[in-house]
Amino acid sequence: MPAFTPAWSSGYPEKLGPYPHDVDAAKRLMDEAGDWPDGRTLIVATPAPFKSIALMVASDIEAGLSIDIKVTVIPTGQILASSRVLTEKRITPPWDILIYGWFDLSSEASPPEGAANFAGPMAPFAQGR
Repeated sequence: MPAFTPAWSSGYPEKLGPYPHDVDAAKRLMDEAGDWPDGRTLIVATPAPFKSIALMVASDIEAGLSIDIKVTVIPTGQILASSRVLTEKRITPPWDILIYGWFDLSSEASPPEGAANFAGPMAPFAQGR
């Protein structure tokens, strides 16, 4: 997400910029994707340090798309498990949007560590998982 990722970050696409704030385009994309189920709440999850950002994003979505939103704070003791749900892709996460601090895990990893995380049947960051 370019709005939250600094341009100096590893892997940042050179020509990528933030999307414009376009409520009409967002509504059109939602219509193309299909109706949002009546009464279904969009769940935004985040660790406590990012709660204010999550509330800002939720408010913007709710105002623009008229979708009920719940922001839930991931308890400190569950942050590691939540990140594993995201990276391992073995179970469906209990949220629709996760606002979370991320960092480049490969920048200082040794070649064996990189291979262990990006290749093989149990690699959490293997492409397509």
